Amino acid sequence: MTQTPEQSVATSDSPVALPLPDSSAASHWAFINGWRVEPQFNDRAPAIGEVASSAASPSAARSTARRKHQAMFKQWSQDRHD
Repeated sequence: MTQTPEQSVATSDSPVALPLPDSSAASHWAFINGWRVEPQFNDRAPAIGEVASSAASPSAARSTARRKHQAMFKQWSQDRHD
């Protein structure tokens, strides 16, 4: 027969005291949490032959773009190996 080691369980009713963060850590996190990124100008060129607003859903537009990119990559890859 094997013996199992006994585990001690803390049964104290007093709350555990956690150390308070020092003031440098608190000021550091206040700085991090208060930091905001300024909006940036959209300088991307519109796609050639594409209409800016589409009636398709965003997921359908992504699917169409993904398929176009895959076809373009396939053409580029075939031209590259010829």
